[in-house]
Amino acid sequence: MSLVVYRLVHAPVTLAVRAKAGFDSPPGRPFYEVDPYKKPAELLEVSPKGLVPGLKLNTYRPPRAVNESTVILEYLEDVASTTTKRSLLPPVSDPYARALIRLQADHVNRTLVPAFYRYIQAQDEEKQVTGAKDFVDALIGLVMLFERAEAETTTDFGLWKKDGRLSLADVMAGPWIFRATNVLVHYRGFVLPAGERFREYVDRLVNHPTFKRTCSTEQLYLDSYERSVECLLSLPGRERDQLRKGFTVKLYNVWPTVGKSPEET
Repeated sequence: MSLVVYRLVHAPVTLAVRAKAGFDSPPGRPFYEVDPYKKPAELLEVSPKGLVPGLKLNTYRPPRAVNESTVILEYLEDVASTTTKRSLLPPVSDPYARALIRLQADHVNRTLVPAFYRYIQAQDEEKQVTGAKDFVDALIGLVMLFERAEAETTTDFGLWKKDGRLSLADVMAGPWIFRATNVLVHYRGFVLPAGERFREYVDRLVNHPTFKRTCSTEQLYLDSYERSVECLLSLPGRERDQLRKGFTVKLYNVWPTVGKSPEET
C-alpha cells in the first residue's frame, strides 16, 4: 500500500484522520493499531514524539512520513485534489466558502477540544459545572460559524444543511460531538444542548456512513476515559449515581445560561 495510517483506535484525532482517509478511498486504506504509550519503533519512524496518528508514505524510497493530525488532513486533501477529487472543502473557485469552513475547523481545534478536556478532567463539582458551560459555549460558537457560512455562501459543504455534504469541519468536530453523546453523558451527566436543528445536525453527523465506519464500541470509549474521571468512579455506587443525576438537573439550564439555542440565534 502507498499510504499507511498508524493509529490508536479510540483517539479522537485519529478518528478524524481515518474519516478523511476512508472518505477518499473506501474501504481499503490500511490502519495499523499501535500503543503510543509504549512508543514502538514503527510509530517513532513516522511520528518522532510517538503521537498518533502518523502517516507512512511508501511511494517514496526510502518511505517518508507525515505526522500531526491537522497536517495529515491537509496532506490528504492535497493528494485527493489530484487523484480521487473527493474533497472536504468547496472548490478552489469559491475561496471564501473554503475560508469559512477552515474557520469552523480552527474553532474546533482552539476552543471545542480544550473545552472538552477541561470538562472531562475536572474533578470537583464546581469545575465540572463550569466545564459543562464552557463546552456548550464552544458548541454554540461552532453553530454560529455554521450559520454564518449558510448566510454568506451558497456552498453545499457542511452537514449543518439538511442536504449538505461532509466537510472538513464536520470531520474535525465529529469525534468530540460523538463523545458528548456517550462519554460525557456517562461520566458527567451531560445534557446535549437543546434545539431541533442542532440535534438534527448531530444525528446526520454521527450517522454519516463515512463517520460511522470510524467508530468503535461505546464501551471502548468509556474505558479509554476512565483514568480522567477516577475521582467520580471512586465514589460508592449510590453516591456516584446521585451525583450524576445532580449534574444532569443542573445542566438542563446550561443553554439559557450561556446563550440562546441554535434555532433562536
